Amino acid sequence: MNKITDFCIFCLLILAALFDVSAAGEENLIWRNTYHQFGYGLQYQPESQHTTVEYNDAIDLLLRNGIKSLLMKKSQYLTGDFAVTPNISAICMNDTLKMFQDITNGTTYAAFESRYNCTCICGIKHGNMIWTGNHLQCKQARGPGFNGQMCSVVTNAGYSQLNLHLDFGACLPDSCSETDVGVIVLDALQMIDAQLKVLIYPIGVSCPQDLKYAKKDIVAIVVSSIIAFAVVMGTFADIVCIYLDRRSDKDTIQVRSDSPPNYNSTPANSVNDTTERLGLLSNIPKNEVLYGENPPSSCNSVLKQILLSFSLITNTRKLLNTSTASGTLTAINGMRVLSMWWVILGHTYGVLPFLSLVGGSSAKQILIAFSLITNTRKLLSTSTSSGNLTAVNGMRVLSMWWVILGHTYVFNIGLLDNVLDFVELLKRFSFQAIMNATYSVDTFFFMSGLLVAYTVMKKLRDGGNINWAIFYIHRFWRLTPVYAFAILIWTTLYKHWIWNGTFALSMRQTDPCDDYWWTNILYINNFHPNYGNIAKQCMGWGWYLANDMQFYILSPLFLILLHKMKYVGHGAMLFFLTGCLTSRMITADYYGMRLPGINTPLNHTHEAWANSSPLYNKPYTRIAPYLVGMWLGYLLVINNNRVRLGKIKLLIGWCVAITIGISIIYGLYGFYKDFPVTHLGNKSESIVYIGCSRFGWSIALAWVIFVCATGHGGPVNTILSWKVWAPLGRLTYCAYIVHPAVIFYFGLTMEKTLHYTDLVFVQQYISLVVVSYGVAFVLSMTIEAPMLGLEKVLFKRWLK
Repeated sequence: MNKITDFCIFCLLILAALFDVSAAGEENLIWRNTYHQFGYGLQYQPESQHTTVEYNDAIDLLLRNGIKSLLMKKSQYLTGDFAVTPNISAICMNDTLKMFQDITNGTTYAAFESRYNCTCICGIKHGNMIWTGNHLQCKQARGPGFNGQMCSVVTNAGYSQLNLHLDFGACLPDSCSETDVGVIVLDALQMIDAQLKVLIYPIGVSCPQDLKYAKKDIVAIVVSSIIAFAVVMGTFADIVCIYLDRRSDKDTIQVRSDSPPNYNSTPANSVNDTTERLGLLSNIPKNEVLYGENPPSSCNSVLKQILLSFSLITNTRKLLNTSTASGTLTAINGMRVLSMWWVILGHTYGVLPFLSLVGGSSAKQILIAFSLITNTRKLLSTSTSSGNLTAVNGMRVLSMWWVILGHTYVFNIGLLDNVLDFVELLKRFSFQAIMNATYSVDTFFFMSGLLVAYTVMKKLRDGGNINWAIFYIHRFWRLTPVYAFAILIWTTLYKHWIWNGTFALSMRQTDPCDDYWWTNILYINNFHPNYGNIAKQCMGWGWYLANDMQFYILSPLFLILLHKMKYVGHGAMLFFLTGCLTSRMITADYYGMRLPGINTPLNHTHEAWANSSPLYNKPYTRIAPYLVGMWLGYLLVINNNRVRLGKIKLLIGWCVAITIGISIIYGLYGFYKDFPVTHLGNKSESIVYIGCSRFGWSIALAWVIFVCATGHGGPVNTILSWKVWAPLGRLTYCAYIVHPAVIFYFGLTMEKTLHYTDLVFVQQYISLVVVSYGVAFVLSMTIEAPMLGLEKVLFKRWLK
């Protein structure tokens, strides 16, 4: 056996702790290749009919042989003989063998490091595929000339149905590069492959290094600082205005009879010292100079001292000296500076009382647009301008919570140490609502179409004119600043926050935002890059915003036709609706999609378009709910929200709506109750369900809003129109933008895997909702609300 092979066997020591022999012995698992309904993958089976090597026996054999062989020959590698091999750097080789030598000798740091390399793999039968090790303690290990670093290794082994891979941590000297680690792990796994008769190989290695601040990070910090400064200044100006307004109101109620204060009088307890009566200067004791001690100098003559008193160098040195002579009164320095800034602020905006006289000035309105006080007051107001559509507030908030609920489960499944227990949830009838949380997005499409049609048609009905240029500018202004700022932070500072996270391997790869951020700003990211592949676009959840903007751009075509030629307008909308349903059916048939997988292609999977979510994020497959919302908005306007419905009609309407809704959300339970899925839906039922389900869901929603808007909603309208929904509803857009980042932060920065129980995920969900809305509040107060305030100032001439 040559030196490289022996070294690779010895490197199994790196992985030894990963395999936790005692835990594996308890489970007595067997590895084998198995075929899955939707693909191939390496599975762990508690039983097998094939002749294979038992898991714990294989590890014992490999460790025994590896330790024996390498302990006999390790001295050869420590001499530097291995340096001639191009695969692994000599320094990595030597440091690694030194570490193992110290482990054998019981050296403290090495014993700790071997323990830090340990990764509990108990629970493999339950799907534990993430063997993290202890990242923090590994980094704290200090060896002779090297430190510990924890590298994340992803292999091809895993569960193909769940798109999960075996991921483990390897604690190695920081002198080893990612290439070195990849070679070590590959060769070590090859030895395992020979014993276990399976093919396991690494598909990704990441050894995180400290992330340096790039130019774009500095830009993000500067932009954030400017925004924060504007918010502080706007809030302060608002406070001044509130104070002056109150004082002005008080002066109009009563005439002040008290005499003006005597500013020339000296309080009895004041110090009679000229240095303390003027706060602009320091309280300087005798024999000390301004800004600190006079530096030693050989210039003793009076003439030279006089000349030096004009020296730019000497005076600058004194100015920049951070030492003070104030003794315990150093706090005065900060008070002095802040007071000066206050004076400048007052002078910048003129004499302060003048502010109360120029309430309509653009300068003041621009400044107040950034006021945290004014914007918070607007946010927390429970009054709305929705008129009869107050039920939309509750529907909006509940749909947002539904989105977060679905993402809580989807985004965290890869962090579980009992993923097979989690899969058992699919058998629950109640879990179908979480599995089908994607219909919450159709709710947003429906509401967007409803509000656009209702607002525009109401204005056209009353004889108003629509400035279509402002119609588009308003939408772009409403969405883009928040979106752009979120992309900026996501691409720059967010990486620094999660960079060293235990599970941040994917985030350390190339970020599509670096090259394709502009596609999000132009709202074409559902088509480019990679044909709109959600996994390969910047901020993948932004596909919804792209679709919504594209629908909004198209909406005037229908609205103008409905207003001027209503039958032509209805015909155009019917044409687009038919095209949407037909395109969904044709796409489902072409790609062989079968229930319960409503978005999973089974045919033509080699095509790039098949991997770009052909049914999920394309506007021509998602416009149906938007059109239904527009139809409802038009119907409410032309009937002035007054439609008489008898009890029989109401009963029939509710029965139909509830039946449609439940059939769509829970209709696939028959496929999942005996999970794993044993049969697929036939072609006809699959095409009909996939083609019409989202349209049907919007019909059910339309009935709910229809009866609530026309006064027939009863307790449903009472719940959905609850005033508390109004403030939360105003945060919906920002909550949608930030909630995935919050979920990722929670998950990627955890030190250990997450163990699924119902209670754990309930806690996880509630905390994610609260934090997401907290972050959304900050984003709304600093970006969204100020931009809306500025819009009223900049476009007030056209917004009337």
